Amino acid sequence: MWVKTQLVDDGIALLWQVRTRVIKGILNTYDANGEIESSVPIHRATYGPPMRIAGTIPLNDEFVEYCGMDMFEDFGNAVMRHAACLLACGHGDRPEDIVEWFTDLSEGEFIQAGNYKFIQDSPPFNDIGGLLCTVYMNDDNDLVASVEVSDDKFDVLLNTPKLMISFMISTKPV
Repeated sequence: MWVKTQLVDDGIALLWQVRTRVIKGILNTYDANGEIESSVPIHRATYGPPMRIAGTIPLNDEFVEYCGMDMFEDFGNAVMRHAACLLACGHGDRPEDIVEWFTDLSEGEFIQAGNYKFIQDSPPFNDIGGLLCTVYMNDDNDLVASVEVSDDKFDVLLNTPKLMISFMISTKPV
């Protein structure tokens, strides 16, 4: 499935490609999970837009308060990258879930358990580009980023907005 994010008037739109397939003269349209959404005889079928919007992540006062003006552009770019990668990697039960995770930033659901790759520096995640890490919840319900380097393992608690923002800017889900 093709996915993309784009800036729109009120925020960041998350879009996914509508998939279709013709089988024995019937045009099947599939939802984001690969389930048949509609079946129409090909002679009566019409194709809709090629991309469907899952929703819009608002770029509002709450967003700016969460990341601050100094991190707004970097965090906005990270949100676009992460939302698209999370959808492409199959996170959530439906694409709209991902939009919901980014709508209330104070919940911190936008960082999901799974694997991430460091792609750029953002303190304290400097000079580790290319390394992989695993994010998980520990026994105390803390979000932990675990980075393995050679035979050593380093755990970082992602327990403040500043650390979560830096982690988002530094990584992409894989």
